[in-house]
Amino acid sequence: MSPRRRPIAELVGGDELPRVLALLELVTSESDLDEALNAIIETACDLTGAAYGVLAVLDAEGRMRDFHIHGLQDAEVDAMGELPEGRGLLGRLLSSCRPLRLDQVSGRPDAEELPPGHPEIDRFLGVPIQHAGRSLGTVFLGDRPGHPPFTSTDEQVLEWLAERAAQVLALAEARARAERREEWLRVFQRSVELLEPPSTAASRSRTSPSWWAGCSRPAPSWSPTSSTTTSSSSPRTPRRSCRASWATSRPCASGWRPARRCTPR
Repeated sequence: MSPRRRPIAELVGGDELPRVLALLELVTSESDLDEALNAIIETACDLTGAAYGVLAVLDAEGRMRDFHIHGLQDAEVDAMGELPEGRGLLGRLLSSCRPLRLDQVSGRPDAEELPPGHPEIDRFLGVPIQHAGRSLGTVFLGDRPGHPPFTSTDEQVLEWLAERAAQVLALAEARARAERREEWLRVFQRSVELLEPPSTAASRSRTSPSWWAGCSRPAPSWSPTSSTTTSSSSPRTPRRSCRASWATSRPCASGWRPARRCTPR
């Protein structure tokens, strides 16, 4: 990372700030992944004045799989044949995990790894895309001979854009994991429903308690704290509090019936 990187508003100036804010809104929303990455590489070329740029995404094995290209015609892309595989300049960029800025590309040994039909390039600026210590891809810009070299400001702008690309890719991975987890839960729930025998819980809840099954008389309707008193005509009979004791139930001819425990009150 560049030391003491300035804020993006200071790097791009007031004229380009609305565009930067629009890009921020795009990458922080649930937008399409390709749309967000294409917007990032297009913004990188416009803010730095690069002739063309490429944003490459790595697969699980660390190979470049998805390329988002801006500034090249379809015929120029087709002329390259096979797209870069992460050797040469790009291999050096990915292995070092640091920005790479070159004012003269031609004549370098690592530039010989470029495809035969690769557009002419003399200035090079590349930044790796990293998140949580993992390399997710790279973004690099190129200029043809005769263009001014890239500056440290361009490098810091590209670093900021690479961080936005890492944010987009990390969010896409998180959403993909959440979708896979939800799909797994749906499959698991369906499997449980297919393997589980028909439940009898509903039928049990609609019948009397098991200890009352078979009795001809209805279940008792008193509550455990209900009380009975004697008639007013027997003033000398003490009042008693009756409590149903299900633990001391006694068997009857057709099942079990509850006993009542009476205590003087």
